[in-house]
Amino acid sequence: MNRYGVDIVPVIDHPGPVARIGEVYGVVDVEHLSEDVIEGQASPDEPVADHLRDHLPLLGITETLPQILSKLRSHPTLLVADRGDIVGVLTRNDLLAHLSGAKRQEIDLNE
Repeated sequence: MNRYGVDIVPVIDHPGPVARIGEVYGVVDVEHLSEDVIEGQASPDEPVADHLRDHLPLLGITETLPQILSKLRSHPTLLVADRGDIVGVLTRNDLLAHLSGAKRQEIDLNE
């Protein structure tokens, strides 16, 4: 997770180029995993399956910004799907970074 700069990953049964919605068993996230390690409830040699959290709520790629914001108010992370294929994970931080980057580009263009 550190290598790729991600805080949360969906866990699927088998690796491949595309994962389907029904193939996601849960998620592993840095926050909960680090808490488990600190509290002695996890060790590096244990299977990931021992530390899965619940599934993430789904977000369709055609959903509007107001719909996304509504979902992010109650869930800090969403699983992004396109016609049943998992295409990504969206967090509150991802959205804030994107929106702030868009605002900076707008300011640069106006100068």
